[in-house]
Amino acid sequence: MLSLYLAVLDDQSKEEQFIDVYNIYKRLVYHTAYKIMGDSYLAEDVLQEVFLYVAKNFSKIHRENCHELAAYLVSCSRS
Repeated sequence: MLSLYLAVLDDQSKEEQFIDVYNIYKRLVYHTAYKIMGDSYLAEDVLQEVFLYVAKNFSKIHRENCHELAAYLVSCSRS
């Protein structure tokens, strides 16, 4: 799935940064979604949707500090 995110990344020069963000926050997004949905398949769908959105808008999003980015990703996974 990571290759799909990298393919739609809005700035291809940011691949390494996106991979870092993905690896750091994928568990947080998944667990947040799982707590709300109670279903692992639905939580995985939320994870995919959140990171697809992040990839498409990464040039705007990656500038956030780590606390703001974590809060933003949790907020996305709740909606």
